[in-house]
Amino acid sequence: MHAHRLFDWTSRHVKQFAPSLLVLAVLTLCAQAGRGQTLSPNHAIDTPSEQTKTWSEWMSGPDASLAKAQEAFESQAEWRTTSRSCGEKAFARWAWWAEARGGRTASVPRSAWWQASENWRQTAAVLPPDEDVHWRHVAPRSVPTHGGAGRINRVRIDPHDAQHWYACAPAGGLWHSWDEGQTWDVFGVDVLAPLGVTDLWIDPEDADHLWLATGDGNGGDTYSIGILETTDGGANWAPLELSFEVQQGQTIHAIRPHRTMTDTVFVATDLGLFRTTNAGSTFDIVRSGNARDAVWINDSTAVVAIENVGLYRTTDVGENWVPCELPQTANSVGRIQLAGQSAGEAMNLDTLYAVAGHYFQQNFLAFWRSVDGGVTWTAEASREEGPNLLGYTVNGADGAGQAFWDLCIAVDPNNANRVLVGGVNLWETTDGGTTWNCPVHWQGASEAKYAHADQHSITMLEDGRIVLGNDGGVFVWEDGEVTDFSSGLDITQGYAMGIHPNRAAHLLVGTQDNGTTLVQPDFEARVLDGDGFHAFFDSEVDGRLYASSYYGLLYRSDDGGRTMTNIANYFQAGGPNEVGAWQTPFQHHPAVSGRIVAAKKSLHFSDDGGNTWTSWGGMGTVRSTALALSPKDPEAALVAKSGVVYWRDSLSLTFNEIDGLPGTVVGDVAIDSEDSGTWWVSFGAFTEGQQVWRTQNHGATWEDVSTGLPVLPVQALLQLEDGNWVCGSDLGVHLWNEETMSWSNLGTGLPLTPVVDIQEDATLHRVVVSTYGRGLWACPLPSAPAVAGTITDIMAPRTQCMGLLTGQPRFHYSGTQNLDEVHCVFEAQQGNVLIQDTVWTGFDSPLVHGDAVSLNAFNLEVPNAGAWEVTFHAWSPEHGELGSSLSVTLMASGLGHTSTLTWWGDCENVDMRWELREAFSDEVLLQSLPLSAADTVSQTWCLAEGCYELVWNDQGGDGFSGAYCGEPGGYALKGPFEDIISQAQGLDFGEELTVPFCVSVPWCYADFNGDGTRSVDDLLTMLSDFGCQSFCYADTDLDDSVGVSDLMNMLSVFGQGCSID
Repeated sequence: MHAHRLFDWTSRHVKQFAPSLLVLAVLTLCAQAGRGQTLSPNHAIDTPSEQTKTWSEWMSGPDASLAKAQEAFESQAEWRTTSRSCGEKAFARWAWWAEARGGRTASVPRSAWWQASENWRQTAAVLPPDEDVHWRHVAPRSVPTHGGAGRINRVRIDPHDAQHWYACAPAGGLWHSWDEGQTWDVFGVDVLAPLGVTDLWIDPEDADHLWLATGDGNGGDTYSIGILETTDGGANWAPLELSFEVQQGQTIHAIRPHRTMTDTVFVATDLGLFRTTNAGSTFDIVRSGNARDAVWINDSTAVVAIENVGLYRTTDVGENWVPCELPQTANSVGRIQLAGQSAGEAMNLDTLYAVAGHYFQQNFLAFWRSVDGGVTWTAEASREEGPNLLGYTVNGADGAGQAFWDLCIAVDPNNANRVLVGGVNLWETTDGGTTWNCPVHWQGASEAKYAHADQHSITMLEDGRIVLGNDGGVFVWEDGEVTDFSSGLDITQGYAMGIHPNRAAHLLVGTQDNGTTLVQPDFEARVLDGDGFHAFFDSEVDGRLYASSYYGLLYRSDDGGRTMTNIANYFQAGGPNEVGAWQTPFQHHPAVSGRIVAAKKSLHFSDDGGNTWTSWGGMGTVRSTALALSPKDPEAALVAKSGVVYWRDSLSLTFNEIDGLPGTVVGDVAIDSEDSGTWWVSFGAFTEGQQVWRTQNHGATWEDVSTGLPVLPVQALLQLEDGNWVCGSDLGVHLWNEETMSWSNLGTGLPLTPVVDIQEDATLHRVVVSTYGRGLWACPLPSAPAVAGTITDIMAPRTQCMGLLTGQPRFHYSGTQNLDEVHCVFEAQQGNVLIQDTVWTGFDSPLVHGDAVSLNAFNLEVPNAGAWEVTFHAWSPEHGELGSSLSVTLMASGLGHTSTLTWWGDCENVDMRWELREAFSDEVLLQSLPLSAADTVSQTWCLAEGCYELVWNDQGGDGFSGAYCGEPGGYALKGPFEDIISQAQGLDFGEELTVPFCVSVPWCYADFNGDGTRSVDDLLTMLSDFGCQSFCYADTDLDDSVGVSDLMNMLSVFGQGCSID
């Protein structure tokens, strides 16, 4: 999740990342509940004693109910916003997941996945990969710029090996690293992703013996079955006695082992605090209520935190409990987290700390300290005095917070007065809570360092390093710097994706917490903030793509994602700007070129990129959750609204409700590409025979086609180009067989994880799926050819020195047979001049489907400066052309003159970009790639003689000033001799700054490579050009030839450096 600030709503959030659009009046009310504000009588605060149940309590437990949770949440609407602030997004994520798996009235049967997956789990460890149909991870390949890897609930350090770290992912399973986070791997057999992981206990006497707290202790949007145990290092897992029944919706928050008695462990759950005294053979509940945390003080004394109630203390290992008095709670305490000091082998827990959020506003309530083992407590910081430790501003002046989602605390093992509290940011006190500072901030504001927003775990190591687990992954704070250690954690919680129909290996990925990411062969970067949903490319308009965020915020980009234009919001009662579902269906029309369609309460389409819209109503006021369009009939549409389906076509022109369905919440709908009367509908059901249904007569009759599927929700349907059907369930991907009227698993090697979207990548002959916890995966299509492949990218500078074009092609193999070699045939053309060449690449190991490799570099001498169109073909001597060609434009400067741009970002650098253009021209020669806040990048250009414009654009409207966060950015453009062409630091230029400059010759006589001296390289350039009669690089006397006089001129200055003069 990403925090958002109050300032300049219209200029920043509407124009660029308007998924962050704020309802300012509501946010102001939420802020009034922050420090130093007194509420008017019209805004009286209900206390837990005055309410039967809060919305967060309805999210879990035996009587968990989406309908009741939403009712309670909506009744407190004045305390929340549609952005960060009071938990709207976190709550909506849980509601989306819950509704897709049971609907509004039924709770999610948490252990259903474990039961349904028994056969899959048993074979996962022994089934050899099918080399022909094997799934491979596709994206994200690394942590995207401006984005994150995914959410981590807790980081644990192996007591047997301090370099062995564990990371608990709420929807990605359990991961571990043997090198302190440098590299990561799935721990044990890869079968835990759908269960999620909240906490971990490692037996101090046996490194292979672990307890795993399943589920998501913060968001609650994964399956949970209680505590799993392994005694063989993760090869096998089995539930302990503390396991949840199908009908229970329990959540585990923490595992707290006794300090000396290894058989005694507390487990904090939303049903209460459980205790085992026999190493997990049996568990008893010793304190009821939503136990968020517990801490041991000595062998007999402990304190437990009960959400919405307070703290309780025991002195007899949990047999009896007495309440602790917490000052300044005003009966408004919500979630509470606890921490005490651990000093080496000895424990000194008489000094304890507790931090809490307000029970429904979810912002900061108070921070308490106890110096007598929890007997008495003192409020060291409160909402009245501040700062707000749970908000998003670096000074704590806002009233935001979402305690039920992100709240954690830790005490320095070497200093009991130093405490860290994590909310959106990380706060620090060194005097026991009297004073505070924010050293780690979600934007890196002011003097703070950057770490991804929303802290869930703080681990303080003995050597002073601090390991954070947050919505972006794992970060380490050391010696005043913060480093992202998330690379290799393939834990992205995907919602939807888009595949470019023409450009191979170009994808859009909509994710939880980390926006929409543009994936290309050479880089990955977030192009849209917030939570990302449906996204797709326009196949006919170069550079145009579409993306969406929550409740139907729709966007278009005309420059490949560099800038985004909002084309629909959710602030009106009707029309395209009405509110949509959390994940609003949004797609291009398969039958109408250029048409985009969004399904909210009504259906809305646009033929001009979202500038104008036409609406089709007649489906009531419920928000649409699934949409299918017909490639045969532009008027046809199949729309699902929870458990109800509507249909219209060119004959009816009105929507009609379809009868005969079971009333179960619909996962997806699809229309046969050849027959508009054949529909497929999948369901979010745990009832056998309600996974997929089909009609072949426009809904007049239905048939159950669920045979072969696990009794779990099915969220995605797709018909392939060859007519085959595939679907995605909470266990994987399944292929339909019309002859046997049943489904079978497609491929091997896919993690057992919920599949939420499926698309066909015809260019690379593969099926691609988005999973909720493990990112994007792909396997060969059933109809994939034996041999195929394509050049996906050229790794080469756009502008190159002298008359030499060099680079390295990237090749993606998509055939089912192995391939030993590739010949890259390329053609460079400028006007009537055509140059051809071939570069051969052999492989030590044959390529298999899905391999992406770099081919051998090409070096091409061209006779003229200027733009050359270079076309690349992948070719095999045995099989001929392997796939489509790729054309790029490369610039030969004809000079050795270099210009170097160094750019450092302010803390809002997501807004900033630049373009290099020829003067008096709109043609863009070069453009920036996204740069993370506070990062620095340098690149060198070789430009031809002429004049240029470096154009900076900042959609935030404050240039390099970093006005909000107090950390300015800037740039320096230098010539070949370190001469400053232009520079700026902290300049507030508004939205656009144009920097003109020229490249002229001679810039340095006889320095052909532009390195500032006349050296051997320059002499070799002249000798290679000796005898030239036209267009000569080494012509020093300007007579259109290179001869003896030019050589003598070179020798006269050989070895001398250049001066700027």
